[in-house]
Amino acid sequence: MKRKRLEELLAAFPSRRVGIIGDFCMDIYWHADMTRSLLSRETPHFPRPIVAEKFSGGAAANVAWNLRELGVGAVLPITIFGDDWRGRELSRVLEALGVDLRHVVHAPDRVTPAFAKPILHGFHSEQEDARLDFENATPASEELEDLVLANLAEAMPNLDALLIANQINNSLITARVRKGILRLAAKHPRVVAIADSRNEIGKFRGVILKPNEIEAARVFHPGIAPADITDAVIHDCGRRLSLRARKPVFLTVGERGTFVFDGERCDHVPGYAVEPPIDIVGAGDTFIAALGATLASGASNVEAAELACLAASVTVKKIGITGAASPEELLTRHSAPPAREC
Repeated sequence: MKRKRLEELLAAFPSRRVGIIGDFCMDIYWHADMTRSLLSRETPHFPRPIVAEKFSGGAAANVAWNLRELGVGAVLPITIFGDDWRGRELSRVLEALGVDLRHVVHAPDRVTPAFAKPILHGFHSEQEDARLDFENATPASEELEDLVLANLAEAMPNLDALLIANQINNSLITARVRKGILRLAAKHPRVVAIADSRNEIGKFRGVILKPNEIEAARVFHPGIAPADITDAVIHDCGRRLSLRARKPVFLTVGERGTFVFDGERCDHVPGYAVEPPIDIVGAGDTFIAALGATLASGASNVEAAELACLAASVTVKKIGITGAASPEELLTRHSAPPAREC
């Protein structure tokens, strides 16, 4: 992509309106200074003395952060928050980013999902302890699902893109909600609808799909080991997914970039060479945010994949946080060495 075209697409983002339906989570980083820890008198354990904590959006909330950092003018979550401290903190984080929360349902009997990551600091080193996950033990009620779908129906006529985030246990995107989303996507074909699903990407029809190679392969080869996912498997599964969904498939393959399938057609968009250290957590969120904003701005499939790979190459260099990429960072990265060849 020429720099002028990149600038044109980035300039369109402030006028775009993007909705996100699905699993909004809170990322929590608890920093424990283990040099202060003393053996408990009551139990044979060393406590974790928390000296600092940091909050940021995770899963769909990280997609929202990425959209706003890219300069997208209006970002509208369509989801459920629990009436708990995590929901209140997540609302504060998103409002500080300028995210429009008018379509968020607040439910006292639901848990706001969160991933708490204790970071243990020693004298000259640090490491991440086992993560603590806050999650719902059961799916949302049909009454709550109806409220979410009603909010989506209200939002859809004014959206340019809808991103579907189906990523956690007891996801908001149940079979019933998925059917409702797909009905509304078919009713509003002008809206660019893209699904990202960790375990159920093969169940989406009539919308663009964004799986990685493992998610795509396991639609047709359940339980396949990552080492057995060859390029032949990737090409076969990507093509079959696109034909079945009747929409393009953007199949990401890490640092190698993206394969774009549109029916029988396949294009490879190489990834950008990135020197270590890198942190790939959240790279998929960056990718789908950039992909949605770019397709909604009139880009071709290949242009959108290239800009999304470019954005992901920026955020993987942000260590210890999911991260987001600004237009200025994309322009700087675009001037760096050429993309990695496959």
